[in-house]
Amino acid sequence: MPDLEEKWREQSEEELLYTAMNVAENAKKTGSALNAEIKSRCQQEPIATIREEDHLTGEVIGIGNRYRDAYLFSKTVTSLGRLVKTVGVIIAILITIIGAVFGTIMAIIPAALIGFMVGFVFWVGGVLVSALGQFTLTTVDVAVNTSPFGGNTEKARIMGIKMPQKNPTVD
Repeated sequence: MPDLEEKWREQSEEELLYTAMNVAENAKKTGSALNAEIKSRCQQEPIATIREEDHLTGEVIGIGNRYRDAYLFSKTVTSLGRLVKTVGVIIAILITIIGAVFGTIMAIIPAALIGFMVGFVFWVGGVLVSALGQFTLTTVDVAVNTSPFGGNTEKARIMGIKMPQKNPTVD
């Protein structure tokens, strides 16, 4: 095992990760050494690990875990933007209704204008917050898509995209 660990220390991070993906022979022994070296360099669990039960295939797993929090964050920010827009519309309607009910005829138009302006400010703020969430989501999608780990099916699963079925039979 020390010989293997020394071998991995001489390789770059890219070579290490590439090797981890393509391990087939002696995967259990080699995978343990690779995971130990990746863990020691990163001071955390490897983003892709070789499971003991996959030692015959050398299957690399775990890339979905790396991006889970980023997807959660981007979806939360996008939802927050929608909430801000909704609150803005509700406040605008309430200001207009309150102005119409409790004001004089002359107060209806200013109340409607104030309601519109407040609603517009909230709407713009919500659009900007939603745009930030969508931008973050796009950035994470690019990171997943350009990752050297996993195939198209795995990447699509992580991004939440349904893969089209292969050549459905045509009558």
